[in-house]
Amino acid sequence: MLRTRGTLGVMFALLLATLGLLGLAQAGAATGVNIGAQPAEATRWYDYAPDYQAVAFSADDSGWAVGTGGSIYHYDGTAWTNYPSPTTQQLSSVTIISNSEAWAVGGGGTILHLSAGQWLTVTSPVVGYLTVVRFASPTDGWAMGYLGVAAHWNGTSWSSVNLTSLNIYGIDFLSPTEGWAVGDTTLHYNGTTWTVNHDTEQTRLFGVSGLSATNAWAGAINGNMWQWNGTHWNEVAVGAPAEFDAVHMFSASNGWAVGGHHFSVTDSSFIYHYDGSTWTAVTDPAVRALLGLACPDTSHCTAVGDHGTILQSSGLTWSAYRYLPDIATMGGVSAIDPHDAFAVGYYTGQDSFYYASAYQWDGSNWKHSLSRGPAFRLFSIKMLSATEAWAGGSDGVFMHWTTPSTWTPLTTTLGWDVSGLDIRIGVGWAVGKNGSIWQYSGGTWAGTAYSPTGQISLNSVSIVSANDVWAVGNSGVAAHWNGSGWSLVNTPGGQNLHAVKMVASNDGWAVGDSGTILHYDGSAWNSYTSPVTTPLYSVDFISPTAGWAGGNGFFLHYLKGSWTQQPAPNIGQLDGISMVSNIAGFAVGASNFGEFLIYGSTQCPDAPGCPTPTPTLVPTNTPLPPTNTPGGPTDTPLPSTSTPVPSATPTDCPNPFVDINGNIFYGAIHFLYCRNVVSGSDASHFTPNGTATRAQFAKVVVKGFGLQFYTPAGNPDFSDVPPTYFAWLYIETGFHTGILNGFDANTCTAHGAAFPCYLPNLPITRGQLTKLVVNAAHFPLVTPGGQTFSDVPPSNVFYLAIETAHAKGVINGYPDNTFSPNQNIQRDQMCQIVYKGVTTPLGVAS
Repeated sequence: MLRTRGTLGVMFALLLATLGLLGLAQAGAATGVNIGAQPAEATRWYDYAPDYQAVAFSADDSGWAVGTGGSIYHYDGTAWTNYPSPTTQQLSSVTIISNSEAWAVGGGGTILHLSAGQWLTVTSPVVGYLTVVRFASPTDGWAMGYLGVAAHWNGTSWSSVNLTSLNIYGIDFLSPTEGWAVGDTTLHYNGTTWTVNHDTEQTRLFGVSGLSATNAWAGAINGNMWQWNGTHWNEVAVGAPAEFDAVHMFSASNGWAVGGHHFSVTDSSFIYHYDGSTWTAVTDPAVRALLGLACPDTSHCTAVGDHGTILQSSGLTWSAYRYLPDIATMGGVSAIDPHDAFAVGYYTGQDSFYYASAYQWDGSNWKHSLSRGPAFRLFSIKMLSATEAWAGGSDGVFMHWTTPSTWTPLTTTLGWDVSGLDIRIGVGWAVGKNGSIWQYSGGTWAGTAYSPTGQISLNSVSIVSANDVWAVGNSGVAAHWNGSGWSLVNTPGGQNLHAVKMVASNDGWAVGDSGTILHYDGSAWNSYTSPVTTPLYSVDFISPTAGWAGGNGFFLHYLKGSWTQQPAPNIGQLDGISMVSNIAGFAVGASNFGEFLIYGSTQCPDAPGCPTPTPTLVPTNTPLPPTNTPGGPTDTPLPSTSTPVPSATPTDCPNPFVDINGNIFYGAIHFLYCRNVVSGSDASHFTPNGTATRAQFAKVVVKGFGLQFYTPAGNPDFSDVPPTYFAWLYIETGFHTGILNGFDANTCTAHGAAFPCYLPNLPITRGQLTKLVVNAAHFPLVTPGGQTFSDVPPSNVFYLAIETAHAKGVINGYPDNTFSPNQNIQRDQMCQIVYKGVTTPLGVAS
């Protein structure tokens, strides 16, 4: 049965952010599938712990799970990683046709299709909530849902059908002529017709699994199972403590079923095994309710459920792959890099007492760091290094963390809640309830009568230097430390201020109630235009031009002078944000289960092996490049057979260019051409050896990486790129997404252009292009121990980008161990590097 975080049955429809790393236009669209042109986003906020609704496997090393907020996760045999999704509708079901093709459905009639490595939205004939999708054959697929909504796939398109007016939650097909659908009623399929069976209409069934025409099993809301005997369903008493949500049968003597109490604090999930005569409970390593179950073979199963729970079995033993044990309100987060962060909060035990909770991010998972902590709440945290952190909590208690996993409480004489803390360059301050202020010195915290606010609570503090510290609080209070004392500073509006972040001594931000945004310019706090009128609870900046603020179910993003609203993956109060770069960050907050949101490139970010788009035409002849000559870098593996005879597939397009057959980068050029990313120099020539310009590259990278177009509201950003210029939209988009930049005033003058300029007709070099592709792909920078290419030493401005691209397999050098970073890049080389950047998962390294 479908659940959502928050009130049962509420559907979340949230708009995600703007980048689409694998979002090539209609890549992999099957013939006849009407694709809504909504590619998946790459850099966005995504939910680390969605409520998983369903899971499916094609083999032990290939699985998919889907859930709230449009979440899609992929399993490659080793790790589960977030995958780009084109929707924010709740996804309720997923089914796999083959290792390269799958379907998912969900809220608002959403239908998604996986093809050529990416999920795309397919035009749906229905608008109701689809709860389940299954296929009897490649040309006979069914999606059903609430109030009888149903759609049928005939191999070419989906069409609406009427089967029943009742809710359907589960479907299974034994063969193209034998299938079942269950829910508030049951239906039987004979290959052409669904027939309603009324045996179970006094109860509700959720999952179904068939063994033969006379033997199928379904799980019921009352904790019992129902068995099909060929003509009727009969109830089998099991007595599970809550509803069964999913079932998988291997044989008449071997099967699994899972379920649970949703939104219960403890002991809310269960797993049962069938041995041919009895359903028996087995040890369950988690307590979150389980909603989905899939078993690729008799020895391995995966169950998924509430709050990001993923369990995996080996034989009769289950273990937790991902599991957050506390239903915690998360209040603070602090990160020092994309692979090292802490989040703190508190949860309510069965004894109704609060207990501190802390989680540590290791680069791929949040791991429980504080198990059943002391009986108080944690609100704020600051990491000093990879080996030390401080957290502030209720009643004036601080927690000190040191490696490997030791949390030590420190009680201070000032017994008020510690709402915010900051430590920088050996200076530390904390603030809290009733205007309390603590100072950090010598490894301890001392609370004294520093506060000038009287009894007005302070909520956040941010340090610029030892003599420049700001704190904000209720009723618009702002206080400044100048090295010798605290003083009050006037702010406009008088709204409660919840968070402050100082970028520099003359550049700071504070946010609060009624959408209040204040900016400090070095002399005064001034109101800043806000796109919302509801409270803002957190704020963080990584540079003077880029920052984030968190509200209740949404983010605000600051970029180059203005704030824009972006809904969060799940509704919840976002109480903490910690950004570590333009492309990596963390947010936490409060909902029924607490929020763990991560910002970053989400195309299979942490592990190799996930599907990626591949060229549909691959020549069987790739001549060797010239040795030691520019223009022939060995950027790709070299196939060995004879003539270039591409094999057309349904997703392919004709090759119009007479000058790329036999080109070493034919596959990359053709891949990008078929997806409308590149075009020829004329109708029949691509001119692969031609020079690529900065304007041409802007177009290729923006279209190749699926960036959402940005149209400036006012004047163009560059004097030499007017709206009439062919690449204007692409250059503006690349600039406003932080991938492309213009030149300084001196360079503009030297080229006869007014500042600011972009110089679109300048050739782009191999080093420049590599850096921009690494930025667009959001690859974490690699810091090697040495030097790969003889002409790219660590002092080279492109050293890290080139080493990163090489480690990812995106580029190689020439046979003489050079890279020629300053050499102008050719059009075919540009296609190859962009293609590799687009299709290389974040976690893949060569």
